[in-house]
Amino acid sequence: MRTKSNPKHSSSYALTIVLAMSAAIAGCSSDDSDQSSSSNALGPAYTGEITLTEEYVIPDIESDGNGGYYVHAAKNGNFPAAPTARILHSDALYGLDESLQPEKLLKGDAVSIQWKMYGLRSGELVEDSETLFPESAAVIVLGGGQGGTAEVPAAVHDALLGQRVGDKIQVVFQYDMEGLPEYLESDDAYTLVIELLSKS
Repeated sequence: MRTKSNPKHSSSYALTIVLAMSAAIAGCSSDDSDQSSSSNALGPAYTGEITLTEEYVIPDIESDGNGGYYVHAAKNGNFPAAPTARILHSDALYGLDESLQPEKLLKGDAVSIQWKMYGLRSGELVEDSETLFPESAAVIVLGGGQGGTAEVPAAVHDALLGQRVGDKIQVVFQYDMEGLPEYLESDDAYTLVIELLSKS
């Protein structure tokens, strides 16, 4: 994701992350993994041979009790050949009546988002939007419109269209993704937990 230059936030990091992700996540299964972890250590980083697979199983996440997650690092060598995503939490999935749910997000809507991204080899946090946007949440205009504070690729806009404020989505980036910032390893894949905070 790329931070737009803003005179108020001259210290903001400029990032570029290329995301190619399926927009059809509405039918994905739910897994609101806010269970407590039996152990803070989920295993050592994976260092073996890599097998790319189209049928990648999204790694489980567990709340760390501090607003972040423990991510089950890859252990078997299977890494995603293509991006994938699933809904972790949605009022619709938890039985809230349609009339009580927020409206679905449409093209042109400005939405505040936050995310945490983890490496799949290690399960460690590698990027946090609260660090990149310390004063207020990142804002994007769905469909690629002007006026946001962050820029994301078209596939991200497509994936968020039709979702609702309050939804939480887990995204997995493919192995050896192009366009990663220099501080991320290209010889890895990453998972992102993104929350839709509010509509402007």
